[in-house]
Amino acid sequence: MSGKASPTHQDERVLYDASFYDEQRLGSYRSARIVVTMVCGIFEPRSVVDFGCGVGTWLRAFRENGVTDFLGIDGTYVSRDALEIPATAFRAEDLTGEIDIGRMFDLAVCLEVGEHLPVTASEVLVRSIAKSADAVLFSAAIPFQGGVGHVNCRPQSWWADIFRRQGYSAFDLIRPVLWNEDQVEFWYRQNIVIYARGRAAERASQASRSTPPFPLDIVHPAQMAREMTSVPRLLHIFDDFRLASLRRVRRALRQAAPVRRSNRRFSLD
Repeated sequence: MSGKASPTHQDERVLYDASFYDEQRLGSYRSARIVVTMVCGIFEPRSVVDFGCGVGTWLRAFRENGVTDFLGIDGTYVSRDALEIPATAFRAEDLTGEIDIGRMFDLAVCLEVGEHLPVTASEVLVRSIAKSADAVLFSAAIPFQGGVGHVNCRPQSWWADIFRRQGYSAFDLIRPVLWNEDQVEFWYRQNIVIYARGRAAERASQASRSTPPFPLDIVHPAQMAREMTSVPRLLHIFDDFRLASLRRVRRALRQAAPVRRSNRRFSLD
């Protein structure tokens, strides 16, 4: 989880405090070291901007891969003392509003951020990204993924449609290669998609020739295992199934041929 934003500053400081970043920092950095090496091999970026950078874990990995021109963007709730990048490379912005950096980068990063934003900010986020780079490393939580402050979990095809309206094509270059790589957190293996346009799309297309893509909407077995071992989740699934079954019974009764009415009344409610 690279970064996020939520409706109010008070909520942000409660949801995304130091313990939030401490809990996900190690897995995020371990994942970043592997993914960033792949991405640098495809695009050879000299400049990177990270929307929802958190404490800058992924930008740290890009820096270690030779990127010296980088910028991290996230909310005012991010502690400058916790940053893993220079404070001068961090910019506080409201991710729910449109952001114009005023320049283009070789690559934009936005990982596990969109699910933290209200649905009304989704297109705004993608427009901000589109103003900053032609190549994008993107992921966002899918429905039922679970997590802190998730208010807008969507399938990847939903995000792909928004990017398409900004001229991007989707390239599935990371997930097929790292699907079984346990050193990368499962949500990255499940959700990361590269979006590119123009010359960046030409590079991505070249790379895709050796990488058979997955369906955009796919669930990693690690998520399924986590969900199925969660008692509250199992109860929720059972309740959904029960309600759906009752609805099917009601529809069947309404569609059945008329029968003689009896004096007895009954209800499925």
